[in-house]
Amino acid sequence: MPNPNSYITYPTDPNLALHSNHLATRYSIQALLNCYCREVAAPHHWLSLLPLKQEDTAYAHLDDRASLVDKKYQLILTLPESQIDQKKSYMTSKQQPLGKLLDFSDLALIITNVLAKHHRSSVNLEFIQQAMQSCEIIEYFLKQSPHSNQQALNFIQSEQSLIFGHEFHPTPKARQGFTEKDIKRYSPELSEKFQLYYFKINKNQLKQYSKNNKLPPVIIEEQDHVLYPTHPWQAHYLLSQQETKQALIDNNIQPIGLQGDSFSATSSVRTLFQENHPYFYKFSLNVRLTNCIRKNSVAELKTAVELTHILNQYTQEVSKNHPNVTLLNESYAFSLKLANLAYNPTLNKKITEGFGFILRDNPLFSNHSNNLNNLLSDHNHFLEPLSEPLLAGGLFSSQPDQHSWIENILIQLARHEKFPYETIAVRWFNRYISLLVPAILDYYLYHGITFEPHLQNVLIQLDHQYYPSHIYLRDLEGTKLNSSKNKNISLNHLDPPSRTAVTYDDNQSWQRIIYCLFINNISSSIHFISKSSVSLEKKLWLNLSLTLTEYQKKLSNQHALELKQWLYHRSWPYKANLTTRFLKQADKKAHYIALENPLLKIT
Repeated sequence: MPNPNSYITYPTDPNLALHSNHLATRYSIQALLNCYCREVAAPHHWLSLLPLKQEDTAYAHLDDRASLVDKKYQLILTLPESQIDQKKSYMTSKQQPLGKLLDFSDLALIITNVLAKHHRSSVNLEFIQQAMQSCEIIEYFLKQSPHSNQQALNFIQSEQSLIFGHEFHPTPKARQGFTEKDIKRYSPELSEKFQLYYFKINKNQLKQYSKNNKLPPVIIEEQDHVLYPTHPWQAHYLLSQQETKQALIDNNIQPIGLQGDSFSATSSVRTLFQENHPYFYKFSLNVRLTNCIRKNSVAELKTAVELTHILNQYTQEVSKNHPNVTLLNESYAFSLKLANLAYNPTLNKKITEGFGFILRDNPLFSNHSNNLNNLLSDHNHFLEPLSEPLLAGGLFSSQPDQHSWIENILIQLARHEKFPYETIAVRWFNRYISLLVPAILDYYLYHGITFEPHLQNVLIQLDHQYYPSHIYLRDLEGTKLNSSKNKNISLNHLDPPSRTAVTYDDNQSWQRIIYCLFINNISSSIHFISKSSVSLEKKLWLNLSLTLTEYQKKLSNQHALELKQWLYHRSWPYKANLTTRFLKQADKKAHYIALENPLLKIT
């Protein structure tokens, strides 16, 4: 089939082109196979491991009734013992015992057909396009800006280093709606900076969601008017929509254009950062990034501020036991309020969401820092304490040289402290989980607050020895309340859609905690810290189990029983990103599957 993203052009260096294509294809195949093995092959017992000399071979049956041909396909992967990390992928059939090297587009098409049969649905061609686009965008990143672990690792670099994206997502870098120019201009992976786009509006057209009517100083006032900021891509998108453009004209809203300081995109693409600015801007983008079109819904604008207010009632109490965990408040949200749109609720919603943005506290404001450059490039020299936190996703992710930031840091720590790598790795990991895990569980068990501490929502502060010393939790979009655990939480003043958007029952709460905290975050940290060492991997899982056991001893019988019931259940809920994307489900309706609980293997 034709490449849906063939407009992308590349530099002409043949060595760079070949290497970039190989890496992009390799990691795209790996991510797709990770999803397939986890969500389809393993639950259907189509996955078996057989020893092959010093490696294992995983046989993943694609389907007995593959619609492409009337032959049975068998996928053969040669793997290191401790990980599903594809080296070669072969497509075989009964008539082709030796098989052929599997192309990514072939794999995407075959798996799409398998999913269509499994779910009794039509083939999702959009999914294939997104998978191919994701692969090509990764290749584009590699060719435009070859990355190296010798770069300085500061906060923004940790945000912008996720070249390959989510390792268990079939379309990790798909950006439906961006042109090549947009990709180059606004993608965090390419480290570009850009100004915000402003509109001049009357003060009475400013819709403010906050607990007071005072405007933060970042909102620029000019007599009876306000300069209203937007992401520049979103501004051009909204102005290209005839109905929206006419509404702005009818309401005397003037496009001013690009102004002010330049900002950098963080890992979410739509949230922007400037080190001298007190807030992050979380803008709407009518672009599909992985699963969703990333616009701020009306409910999200309201509940971000509401959750900040509720959480602040409990942070002082929780901080007594967890002084090194900080929540990044979202105290302000804004949009436009156009009086003459009451007759057109569809357009009114489109404008409210399209222009909506949230201000999130910036922990780096007035906190200029050093970085880890010397640590990574000079094995014998350590800097002063690192004053910028680092994104967990940046530390625990693959880099183009097939290593990770955390691996490099731990190698240099081991050399500096003259201890074996394994000793330093266990010590670092224990510090990390001792900060993160008890705090997340305390917030839920005692206050009914469910966070989503996945890799892109956790910032890790390192101390002068480069061990975890502080955790920042961010992004209230996924934070929910369980009113059955906290009768003091009242949401009656919110409209029904907002109340629904901000609440979870017990099952939903534990599902998100287990997936985001233990599967997405901690299991990823174990994978990258252990460096494919089976013995170290087991030791880290054991240490997690011991940390949970010690935590459980401090709980009441009721809370201890609840913790045991969920964390030591025979299976854990895994978010099925492949199925969710294939079925075009929203994240809030994401499909989950039950897979073996890793804690039970070592206890």
